[in-house]
Amino acid sequence: MNEISATELMKTISSDEEIAIVDIREKGHFGLEHLLHAANIPFSELETGILLQVPRRTTRIVLIDGIDSVAPRAEERLRELGYVTIDRLTGGVDAWREAGGEVFIGEDVTPKAFGEIVEEELHTPALNPQDVEALIGKGEDVVILDGRTWPEHHGVSIPGSISVPNGELLLRLPDLVKDPQTTVVVTCAGRTRSIIGAQTLINAGVENPVYALRGGTQAWRMAGLSLHNGSTNRFAEVTPEGAARAEAFANDLRRKTDIPDIAQADVERVAAEGQRNLYRLDVRTREEFDDGHIAGSVHAPGGQLVQGVIRWCAVRKGLLVLIDSAPFVRAVSAAHWLRQMGYDARVLEGGVAGATAQVVKDDPPPAIPSLASVALVDADRARHLRAGKALTIDVGASMDYRHSHIAGAVWAIRPRLEALRERVQQADSIIVYSAVAARALLFAADLKRLFPDRDVCVLDGGLSAWVAAGGEVETTPHAPPDEACIDYLFWAHDRQKGNDAATLQYFNWEHGLPNQINRDGTSEFRILK
Repeated sequence: MNEISATELMKTISSDEEIAIVDIREKGHFGLEHLLHAANIPFSELETGILLQVPRRTTRIVLIDGIDSVAPRAEERLRELGYVTIDRLTGGVDAWREAGGEVFIGEDVTPKAFGEIVEEELHTPALNPQDVEALIGKGEDVVILDGRTWPEHHGVSIPGSISVPNGELLLRLPDLVKDPQTTVVVTCAGRTRSIIGAQTLINAGVENPVYALRGGTQAWRMAGLSLHNGSTNRFAEVTPEGAARAEAFANDLRRKTDIPDIAQADVERVAAEGQRNLYRLDVRTREEFDDGHIAGSVHAPGGQLVQGVIRWCAVRKGLLVLIDSAPFVRAVSAAHWLRQMGYDARVLEGGVAGATAQVVKDDPPPAIPSLASVALVDADRARHLRAGKALTIDVGASMDYRHSHIAGAVWAIRPRLEALRERVQQADSIIVYSAVAARALLFAADLKRLFPDRDVCVLDGGLSAWVAAGGEVETTPHAPPDEACIDYLFWAHDRQKGNDAATLQYFNWEHGLPNQINRDGTSEFRILK
């Protein structure tokens, strides 16, 4: 396959060319060392991930792989989907480092570094957990807003806090905080979402005293303060009065930042021309998206989009069209930060209500030719097959397998499918399953390529369907062994489970990101002063 050297790639990154740097290693390997602008699309889910993150098939793609050497297989799969310009970084991450390139650890590095730089340059006000606890103890008027996702908040939260994901903050604040004297504290699990959430309100001209909770729930726990499990505190519907105030805040952001709108007709023109990667990103809540969205758009809640934009958009120079409903506060809020991070983010005029394209509740699955030959079976059929010489393969997350899997199933991962050769050859039929259907389908399709004489099928509904049908499951806390779990990032993984050393390691890492970003020299941050 075609190769590109590290020095050539460095020049390309600094150009205006639309390029997708795609690291196809699994999450555990990627998270330990990677390029700043590399999107992690693991080979386990390559075809479905690439269609979302690199929609233009003529985009130049640079693949990065590692010890599993899956780039040739990945190139073959991508060409089947119609991608035409595919290179591999010669020598991978090691060659990049040897050429003087900066190498990063962790996930969502760019947004986290951006948040740290925002705090440094704008001096975002912050309170320690003890300060907040003291205010509450004195009976002060304090509201704690949790900028994380609802599942995160519901799992563990600061007592009394309200779930308002960052993308919803500006829209929901007027109905939650009506007294301009009320102190507003924005929290998250660690640092950057608290910083960005608080600074969003400050930049929008909110009159209240606004602070980020320094260190979020992790620092709260380390301070010896109790956390709550199972919170049901969540924002309510927006009132007309609240929407009007929120719109005024958003207009203030528009005045301070160049946030352009884009007409529906212009979006369709860009799509028809096919010269740019076009990302149609619906920043509303999941419930709103499921109730009806523009065909071809994807759900990307505003707060999470800002926090992890590369999970949706692998091409930095692409066009990001943010879709919202009136008064478009969430789209403006997200665009405010994305544009400062260097992305061409625009707000769709008229939003969903003004759509000229079809509004749908469900989208057809992506067309992946290799999946056409994969058969689905229900739990009863799977049980029947298992009565014979069937091999059951769990290709879901390794940590999920440890927790629970079909009794007797083996765990496997797509880059290392060959390790199963002997077992597959001894079986009459193979049953593949995963909680993420795409992982199972792609794995099964690869099995069919390698073993065309074997009966390969996918368990429809995965483990959930098996359990619902009364199937037996088992737990293996230490299998697969850590070294096999290449899909899991063990670095600082237990920082939210009481490991203070891991928490401090994580905080120190975040604090050090601005210096790393400066050394890398390829970011395009433009912080609004």
